[in-house]
Amino acid sequence: MLDNPDQMYFHYYQYYRRRYSPKVDVRLVIGAIILICSTLQYIGQWTSYNQALTYLARDPKHRTKAKEIANAEGLLAVRRRDDGSRFTREELKEREEEVLRTVIQRTVDLRGDCSRPSFRRLLVVRLVLLPYTCLQWFLWITNWVWSYWILCNPYDDEAKVFLTRRRLGMSQAQWDGLGPSHQEGFLKKQLWIPAEYKAYMLSRAEELRVQAAEHSQHKRYRRYIKRVGGPPQLGMDGVDF
Repeated sequence: MLDNPDQMYFHYYQYYRRRYSPKVDVRLVIGAIILICSTLQYIGQWTSYNQALTYLARDPKHRTKAKEIANAEGLLAVRRRDDGSRFTREELKEREEEVLRTVIQRTVDLRGDCSRPSFRRLLVVRLVLLPYTCLQWFLWITNWVWSYWILCNPYDDEAKVFLTRRRLGMSQAQWDGLGPSHQEGFLKKQLWIPAEYKAYMLSRAEELRVQAAEHSQHKRYRRYIKRVGGPPQLGMDGVDF
């Protein structure tokens, strides 16, 4: 400080910053952040899964099917407790909802973001498996280049699904959430072929244009109805006999 008196306060700042700054291991902070994010991810998975089950339990189609399965298995025939006392009406209703929810959970294959929670989708597990995932990805790319770019082999079913999903801009979870019928519909369009994909996009653009035109016409009609105070009515005075 004697050599550079003009930097005295700067040297004081450097001293106190190093003397009193909290000494926390950065690795612990990063690890805590990863664990917190993974915990929130797991809670979010269970929330989405339970919301999907609740929706299916209220949907008339799935509810009727689940009730048929429950009646066939005799799950709704229980009217008494183990001690012989009868269930109340509220208890029977709660038990029926629980049984239907269990049947739906057992019979319906939920996929995509609403699939059953899995530890493999958590951030901490993905980071642990990152070297293995990178190795798999490298081998997959190598096989793709060798099979389809160099040897020019025809696409197999897995390659067709990958190209279709990629052209549609869908992740694997979104593709799985479509269901077999919608997936088969997209595969029948052969979107992995550039010409077919271009034709599909043109057709889709035309559909969206027609829908937008119909929507704007409907909005104009609603504004007209609101302005005139209701739809036009035909009175008997205007009818010639």
